[in-house]
Amino acid sequence: MDSIQIRKSQESQEKMVEFVCLNEFCSEFRLSCFKSIQKGCHLSHQKDLRQIAEVFIYLSNQLNICDQLLNQLINLNKSMHQIFDKFQKNFNKSSLIDVEQLKKTNSQFNDTFFNLIELKIGQNTLISTITQNREALMKSMQIGFINQQKSGQQNLIKIQDYSQSLKFSTMYKHNNCQVSYDGKVIETKNGGWQCCMCDQIIPKDYKIQFAIKIIEMGYIMIGIGVRDIVQSQGFRNCYEIGGGTYNIQYSGSCWNHDQQDKQGQQISFPFSINDIIIVEVDIQNKYVKWNKQSTNQSFTLTIDTSNDLYPCVHLFNQSKVEILNEIFQ
Repeated sequence: MDSIQIRKSQESQEKMVEFVCLNEFCSEFRLSCFKSIQKGCHLSHQKDLRQIAEVFIYLSNQLNICDQLLNQLINLNKSMHQIFDKFQKNFNKSSLIDVEQLKKTNSQFNDTFFNLIELKIGQNTLISTITQNREALMKSMQIGFINQQKSGQQNLIKIQDYSQSLKFSTMYKHNNCQVSYDGKVIETKNGGWQCCMCDQIIPKDYKIQFAIKIIEMGYIMIGIGVRDIVQSQGFRNCYEIGGGTYNIQYSGSCWNHDQQDKQGQQISFPFSINDIIIVEVDIQNKYVKWNKQSTNQSFTLTIDTSNDLYPCVHLFNQSKVEILNEIFQ
């Protein structure tokens, strides 16, 4: 059996953090995903929303401002030291000094000395606070990145598991279609559009991908469908409106269950022998997407998710396809 590598989808996940709110009066959750923005979060101050990449620039600028402030404090500290040193030298040079002058000088010394102490304490506190906040932020961002990576890896494992377990059904198919290679290959030599379903239901809680390789081709459609509707039609000519399936045809046309304006239209892409078609289905976001692996051409169609959906193909005349066991990246 052939094995290929398929590119991981670049689309943002529904719950991935994409925006950060920088409004100083905001009382909502500052880290937001695209869906929460669509629902109206931060509606009154959307101009203060920044994408993650912009936030890194913002934080870098703020760090520069902190550095400038610290430099100013350090320079002020040096200036206070200079004043103190000058005072000390002048005092040592004075051989005689009257009582009133001594009191005045002592008062000035106290003011200068305690200002210096307060400045040092304030500077150290400020540096400590900035450092702690910076380290806490970096740690939080690092944990968030690690969690996001783990989430991506978990989703990848689910996709791999689904693809590797996917098989053509020996029960839910047209009688003229023959299943072989442990459910990974199906073929026909007969005329008429014959629909063949897979046994594995498309999950509702995460996005899946599977890949179909064209081995022999008379006429072929690749898609997904509602098994009960397809079965009620005897697994024949199930690509029409109301037929229960969503498909693209080898010629580049679209055939589907419920969108008359797209029915039979040349709006996808053509495919032929040895082409590999990657199908991505997201029940939560209600779409199916086809991608031609060799050219990266793609086509996306909205779907009705009120019924359970299954991967399927439609074969006409001498046709043969294979479900690939993929390593997704």
